[in-house]
Amino acid sequence: SCYQGLGEACFGSEGPEVVDAGRLQHGQYRVIAELTGVQLMGLSFGFAAGSPQEQAIKRCRDLCLSLLPCQAWQYSSEAG
Repeated sequence: SCYQGLGEACFGSEGPEVVDAGRLQHGQYRVIAELTGVQLMGLSFGFAAGSPQEQAIKRCRDLCLSLLPCQAWQYSSEAG
């Protein structure tokens, strides 16, 4: 079976046994503005809080960078 898309609850152990998975990014990106202290409205929920902050921030950034339509991301220690 092949599953594609954003996924939900990806960091749990439920569901089929995963043999291989990955996200691809081609090219480069640049930071246009630092958004610390600013809340962006209308963002989609990526995953729940619970991971160590440094790891969660990396996951949040990498999720956005791997999705072409994603133009901004924010991490919240309260919401994920």
